Amino acid sequence: MRKTAPVHVAVASRFLRFAAMATVLVLRTQAQPINRWTNPASASWQSMSWSLGILPASEQTVNVTNGGYKAVAVDSATFSAFPDSVTISNLTVSAPTNALSTVLLNYAGTAAPLKVLDQCVIATNGALDNFDSSFEVDCTNGGQLLLDGGTFVQQNGLTVVNGPVSVLNNGSITTSNANLTLGRVTIGSAPASVGTFIQNGGSIAAQQVNVSAYHQDPFAPGGYELSSGILYAIEGTQCSAQGAGFRQFGGTNYGNITVMDGYYELRSGMVQGNVLTVANDAGFAQEGGLLDMQFINVTGTSNWPASGGPDLAAGIVHCGTLNIGGNGKVGLTGADVFVTNNFDLHGEFFMVGDVGPLIEHADCQLSAGRLSLPSMTLGQYASFDQMGGSNEIRGGLTMNEGQYNLYGGTLETIGTGVGAAATFAQSGGQHLVQGVLSITGSYDLNGASPGGGVNLVCQGLYLRGALTMTLYFNGRYIDPAPAFTNTGVLNLGGTLTTQLPDAEAGQLQLATNAVIAFAPGYPAVLRFLNSSSISWTTGALLVITNWSNSDHVFAGTDASGLSPSQLQQVQFANPAGFAPGAYSARILPTGEIVPIDRPTIAPARTSNGLVLTWSGNSQLLSATNVAGPYFPVPGAGSPWTNFFSRPRQFFRLQ
Repeated sequence: MRKTAPVHVAVASRFLRFAAMATVLVLRTQAQPINRWTNPASASWQSMSWSLGILPASEQTVNVTNGGYKAVAVDSATFSAFPDSVTISNLTVSAPTNALSTVLLNYAGTAAPLKVLDQCVIATNGALDNFDSSFEVDCTNGGQLLLDGGTFVQQNGLTVVNGPVSVLNNGSITTSNANLTLGRVTIGSAPASVGTFIQNGGSIAAQQVNVSAYHQDPFAPGGYELSSGILYAIEGTQCSAQGAGFRQFGGTNYGNITVMDGYYELRSGMVQGNVLTVANDAGFAQEGGLLDMQFINVTGTSNWPASGGPDLAAGIVHCGTLNIGGNGKVGLTGADVFVTNNFDLHGEFFMVGDVGPLIEHADCQLSAGRLSLPSMTLGQYASFDQMGGSNEIRGGLTMNEGQYNLYGGTLETIGTGVGAAATFAQSGGQHLVQGVLSITGSYDLNGASPGGGVNLVCQGLYLRGALTMTLYFNGRYIDPAPAFTNTGVLNLGGTLTTQLPDAEAGQLQLATNAVIAFAPGYPAVLRFLNSSSISWTTGALLVITNWSNSDHVFAGTDASGLSPSQLQQVQFANPAGFAPGAYSARILPTGEIVPIDRPTIAPARTSNGLVLTWSGNSQLLSATNVAGPYFPVPGAGSPWTNFFSRPRQFFRLQ
């Protein structure tokens, strides 16, 4: 055999250092011989079944990779009688087809470990079982604990790995009431490698848990399963590949949770940390237990509507701040969710280079359970859909933009503000405002629930936009009408449209020009409380449109419901049964406000003036402009003469 030393001598001086390093590497390799287990049957670690004819030692790489079904047992006798044999350099456990190799730590206690100084590999048909014993992998030269198709089982006992732990190619780790301290744990590897980590009781502290297992069936083996016990993930738990799953059936997972792909399923137990991040339409499904996070951040992909996102179906959620954006969606389908800070739901608008505008939406859907908030804000491109459950807002609901759709359940707020660019659509459920409902945008109250029970209640209404209250025809009949009750003052300056058979609108305060609109074919009743003591803005006009004899507007229960000056600010536009035009209002002894049929003024010319004659007790009004404003003519009674010596005037009756 040709020796290599003369070659190294002949190499140029710039390679001498490399040659010296290579020589050291050769010597180090030669100093770590491989000691192979040779017995195809089970035996104790200290039996003379080793290829080197000596027991393992700290400078050896130990391989238990031969054929046969066997277990190599390390027990208390091994530690007491042969303590030098339980520290080795590297360990590989595997077996060929139709064979099984097991290194068995057999109730040896935890006083001293079976120690692997660098790397431990448990490959196909290999197993390491730790039964109430101690096992340690130091990873001193960049090694790791690698489950490459093999299995690691621990019942009670202690395991310490001072480096990475990888579970690949259908490898698995199963622990029961055990204590483990691990480095970064990687389970599986996309696109096809699956790994499984099962924890039943005990305590596991890991630098990080990264689930990258890949499988199409979410019920197939793979990923991390926490049934009981405590998991401390110092740098958090992460699901980072399609099909990667973390299933929690109990116990506690302490640390941040990041789901970039795949899913996290919480059925029972507790998850507690600082931040839960769910991105790229990945799944977080809570079917029980307690989720306790300071921040919950949810984003989607570039596609809208979102195809996935967190689904909080049962259990309890405590969080400081819930952020939904970037085409993210959250489903609240049964959990009780308590948020301690403001819930701000809004999308974004971007201009992206030559691409143009980019819109990112945000959506939250409440169908069951309870949502408890200190306050809630909806911004642009945001939507909140409530199909059931209860949304209890201890402060106010502020809608700067976006849309709130109330299909069922209960929304309860201290105050609700629907901004100029916002829409509130209620076709079911109850909206209870323990304060003022402010509408500068649009609020649609519709009786679209076949079972009825649609209810809007407030303790004051500020209207500058549009409140539209309608009935719903489902193709066979009209669904039960929604109910509207305002127990405070209606500060009116927008448009109130109603088809409701009975609506309680509170006291009426006319702040600026406003419209009350009825709908032909839908007899409606609108009731105001006695408002004669409420100050109205001088010159503001309240116009009632689409009125007919089937529609009724009341102010109180008698003729004192509005003052005479307030009546002069009420006008009917083109009431049914009257000639087209504008008509003044009067109040009946029942408190109903109706149009006054205008009497005819009969003019007669004399030599020095125009004599005006009319019937009834109407009051004569005059103006210097045909469009008004018109004011009462003092002392005018029929007949009344307007002398030609006076300035030009226009007249009408009230």
